[in-house]
Amino acid sequence: MTQSIAGQPAPELAVLYWIDAEGKERPPLTLKELGARHRLLLFYQHWCGGCHSHGFPTLQALVQDPRSEDVGVAAVQTAFEGTYVNTRDKLPLDQRRYGLRIPFGHERRSSIGVHPSTMENYCTDGTRGSLPSTLTEWSFRTDSPSTSIGLSKRSLKTA
Repeated sequence: MTQSIAGQPAPELAVLYWIDAEGKERPPLTLKELGARHRLLLFYQHWCGGCHSHGFPTLQALVQDPRSEDVGVAAVQTAFEGTYVNTRDKLPLDQRRYGLRIPFGHERRSSIGVHPSTMENYCTDGTRGSLPSTLTEWSFRTDSPSTSIGLSKRSLKTA
C-alpha cells in the first residue's frame, strides 16, 4: 500500500452505502458534495476503542467549532476486520451517540477479500491515529481545493 497521498489530488470516494445527516439512506456521497474548500474524512470501525475514546470526540470538537464552517466532514466505517460487528446498521448508532449531523458511509472488504478500496485509495492503514485525541486548535494545509489535506501537527495537542 502507498504510504501517503499528501500533496496529491484526493481520490473520489468509492463508498456505496451512505446515510445522511438525519440517519436516512442516501445515494453515494461525492467529494464535491462536501464543498469546494476543505474536506475531512474520519475513517473508523464501530468496535474500535480508540475511535470512540479519541476519534469521535475530536471530530465532535471540530464540527462544533465555528472556525470549521468551510470544512466538509464525513465519517466512513471501513470494515476491514470484524465484519460481523462493523456492519452498516451501526452507522446511525454512532451518528446519534456523538450527535454528528454529517454523512456516514460503510465499506466492506473488496470482493477479493482485501482492504476496502477507500483504505487503499486514502492510504489509511487501518483506523489507528486517524485524529488526535484532543483538538484545541487546528489548521489545514492544501495547495488547491482538490488536493488532499493534512492537519498541521504543530497546532494540535494530543493527550
